Amino acid sequence: MHHQLCVDFYQYWLSCKQDGGLPPLSAFSPEKLAEFDDSGWIFALQDDEIVFQYLGEKSALVFSESMIGKPVGELHARSMREMQLGLIKPCFSLKIGISRISRVWYGHRHKEVEGLMLPVIDSESGAITIVGVSVTFVDPDSRDIIYFNASLVERIVSQNYLSFGQKIDFSILNAHCWAVLDTMGATISVDGIPLEHEKTGLAGEAGLEAVKAAHAKVLCVAPTEDFSFISNRIGERYNLHLVETEQEARWFLKSDLIDILITVEKFGDTTGVELIKQAQEISDYTACVLLLDQQAQAEDSREEKEGKLVYHLVRPVGEFALRKALDDANAYVMAKRRHKDT
Repeated sequence: MHHQLCVDFYQYWLSCKQDGGLPPLSAFSPEKLAEFDDSGWIFALQDDEIVFQYLGEKSALVFSESMIGKPVGELHARSMREMQLGLIKPCFSLKIGISRISRVWYGHRHKEVEGLMLPVIDSESGAITIVGVSVTFVDPDSRDIIYFNASLVERIVSQNYLSFGQKIDFSILNAHCWAVLDTMGATISVDGIPLEHEKTGLAGEAGLEAVKAAHAKVLCVAPTEDFSFISNRIGERYNLHLVETEQEARWFLKSDLIDILITVEKFGDTTGVELIKQAQEISDYTACVLLLDQQAQAEDSREEKEGKLVYHLVRPVGEFALRKALDDANAYVMAKRRHKDT
């Protein structure tokens, strides 16, 4: 767990345990959950569906309509529902928890989300219910909306099951779940130890959705005349956003999850080198590609220093060279993120 809100919620859950058993659901009233930045929620298992029973006001605001009483699976593309249910259902059947880091599309930007799911017991019925919180790492924006009628594009970066000392048989995660997760590049672990599994391929609609979720977010800062060159070569392979000014670039670098920054050597009143410096100060998880003007001393290079990666590519850049640099940069960034979450 990385966000302090998740740490605080987990400590409260631990404090409510009774005689070594699970905490009671009654300890997680709406009034109590509101104390956790209005970001709490409650899931119940009904007719083999995981359903929203409660959603804190801050969490509810990001959905285009009320989610109470609706299945969690309906937020996701149909092809993704089997995987999502397969990942969460063990919390009910095995009475275990989940700490998950995801990248979620909020209608106009991606945000990193940390979610915590913990089991509690309804003292009257004996049913297992899941309580938790969901929190982002950047300030909210009025445009942050997850639309109910649109498929939620979520890239699971890491999911750690909290076993609470139990021995867990994870054969319940079928080959389809693993294939989707592998395509996303997700790490699944138990108490911080990655689970071993046989890797299989993934085809069909689920494969397309998983590949879409796994696309690197690329911000390109360049004059308009360079847009067609760049978008024609990498637009379908990456989640690409094109801007012309330093002001626009700084907004995206601060507010969105940018895996790779591409910038030309000179634009407006600043330079690509200065923009790269700003990007690296804002985020440890942004690799950079600087497109150099043709000069006698200019040459292609890869520079890795103090955990920061910068590619220098001399213009005009060939499609293969650009894609190779972006693929390598994305793999580098994803490896850093996964290392942080283990």
